[in-house]
Amino acid sequence: KTAPLASVPKLVTRYIAEQGEAAEELVVPRQDFVQALQLLDMGVYNNNFVSEQNSPGARGKGVQVDRETPLRHLAEAKAALDEILAFSAAGGVP
Repeated sequence: KTAPLASVPKLVTRYIAEQGEAAEELVVPRQDFVQALQLLDMGVYNNNFVSEQNSPGARGKGVQVDRETPLRHLAEAKAALDEILAFSAAGGVP
């Protein structure tokens, strides 16, 4: 997780605190974003070591690179971030 994505949870938390009750609807999208980003990070990290988990000379057997799961988590993170941005762009009006 690198900036600017790593900064989003803190920024949203600060925005919720500043806006008060009006921004309470962002608590769940923030949690969804954080979880999806963590799972995306883990999925990409795990894919980096697939070749080490397979035996030498047996390429294509054993553990396979998983592209679908990280892409799903990326879509989940994007959807949560889009919800957060839409809320703040509307001036905090759901």
